[in-house]
Amino acid sequence: MRKLKVVWTGIIVGMMTLPILTVQASAGKISLVFWAHSDPAYVAAHKEIMKNFEKKYPDIKIGYSTQEEIHTKCRTAFAAGTEPDILEWHGTQFPLYIQAALFDKVPASVLTKEEFKRDWAQASQVRNWYKGNFYAITHNQNADCVVLLINQKILKDAGISLSADWPRTFGDVLEVAKKMTKYDAAGKMTQAGLGMFGHALGRVFLQTIFQQGGTHISEGWFNFHTPEAKKGLEFLVDLGQKGGKYPQVQDISIFDRVPDFQAGKMAMNFGGVWEIGVIREAMPGFELDVRDMPPFFGDKPYRAVCAGWSYVVPSRSKHKEESWKYVDFAIQPENLFIWQKHTHELVTYKPVYEIYADYFQTEEGKLMQPAIRAIKHLKPVGGEISTKIPVIQKLYQIQTDYTDRAIRGMWSVEKTLTELESELNKLVQK
Repeated sequence: MRKLKVVWTGIIVGMMTLPILTVQASAGKISLVFWAHSDPAYVAAHKEIMKNFEKKYPDIKIGYSTQEEIHTKCRTAFAAGTEPDILEWHGTQFPLYIQAALFDKVPASVLTKEEFKRDWAQASQVRNWYKGNFYAITHNQNADCVVLLINQKILKDAGISLSADWPRTFGDVLEVAKKMTKYDAAGKMTQAGLGMFGHALGRVFLQTIFQQGGTHISEGWFNFHTPEAKKGLEFLVDLGQKGGKYPQVQDISIFDRVPDFQAGKMAMNFGGVWEIGVIREAMPGFELDVRDMPPFFGDKPYRAVCAGWSYVVPSRSKHKEESWKYVDFAIQPENLFIWQKHTHELVTYKPVYEIYADYFQTEEGKLMQPAIRAIKHLKPVGGEISTKIPVIQKLYQIQTDYTDRAIRGMWSVEKTLTELESELNKLVQK
């Protein structure tokens, strides 16, 4: 048996000096520690991929565990120097760790820069780059609010049948949503026709700006004092309040579109692709239909995307070569396809949709077609300054919270835009 050679060095993160442990492993089987998302659909996908990997590489074992509070767990582990060999982590916080040299650079043997830019959708990847190199491979578009999810049972019970090419316009959606919105004798809404608000509302707001041909960035800073931002927020406020320009199809009594849709309190939901997997995994009897969501403005259905779940090998991994071997295996088309079938998420490797085109014509695969068509219209929530925002999750939360206040009537449109711009610009690294 060879002796382990241990080399200690240090890296400064904030005011902490962290030890870096380099280990030359002994001969024999290697066990890799892999932390990942705890979603049941993700777990099922990873287990199948790991089983195939260990069959091909019997000398490498994957010590797999899910982390309920993975963001907190990862932050704590990196601070203590106890991070695993491989991570599946969301890209919302990557710049902090990449700039502190805590992520290993993706080796060209796994994926070259040219391949990455050519074959992988980049809207979710912008925070993986630093000084011309990339340090994570985002394997899914965290695409929220990109498709129209429909509870077919509710529509069938109301005698409503949708044509194959429905909807063509957002007005078509509102027409059906109005018919499906119900109130009790006291005037309280008991069934929403269309879920637009609650979770990820900030991204819906950004879409109203993008679809008008506008932007929320000016000279490296956030700018919401634009005609597009004002018109977009006024549109959402009108949708959420009685007596507005549009029929009210959701109110604050049925506000959280994800659980309320799954509970049958909403006929339709402007939702995320990931919800398809959740419903199919946990609610097998749910009669789900998925359609394209037309743009609110113009003819380009731009959508806002907030990073995505990614494969990362920490720079202090004891087995970097073997860790990258697993990542390389996991991002092969056949394994990304396994992952996609379990999760119904949008895989960022674009050729998957061509290689497995026949599957996407099946009844199950057709649920993904609206989301696949949305890929070319995805834009990052932080725009071109995404990498200057250390924790993009804060941006996402502020956008949702402040837009929510306007829709609830707590703030005026003007106050919301002013406060939103001020708070988001505090996040930008000088």
